[in-house]
Amino acid sequence: MAEVQRAELRIENANQGEIVIATMTMKKPRGPVEKKIKAAQDRTVCSIRWIQSWLDKREVKGELKKEQVWRNRRKEKVWSTDNCSNGVKQVLAEAGIEGYNVTSIRNASISETIDKNVTQIQINRWSRHSDASATVRVNYDTNNNGIIRNILEQAGKQPELNE
Repeated sequence: MAEVQRAELRIENANQGEIVIATMTMKKPRGPVEKKIKAAQDRTVCSIRWIQSWLDKREVKGELKKEQVWRNRRKEKVWSTDNCSNGVKQVLAEAGIEGYNVTSIRNASISETIDKNVTQIQINRWSRHSDASATVRVNYDTNNNGIIRNILEQAGKQPELNE
């Protein structure tokens, strides 16, 4: 949760369908981590749209700058890790995902990618599940996780009712 607490949104390219979440990790190797979130074709599972909606509700006086994600604007201070955890639970509840925590959602995402025959290397790179993925990220990764993003987008679609 500490990485989430330190996270900062970079929304300069949100209109082009890309938001960057930047934070610092204390896992080896320590250092900055950036995750790009790209727009999904299906608007019902598009995380860019969700984040933009959330930011619109948080906007004060028409100004929205690069800032820490979990920040109490009224008190002008950053949330503690406990407040972050409660905030994540609140966001999940408002999104209709009650009864699940971040870890169970992450596990379900990893299971879904395994079911779709994605390689272990791709899963580790996407999920940051092993130290080897950190080495790849630092030296080789271009943050291209499009395959897994598309698989999870397809998994999140609601089945259509034929009436």
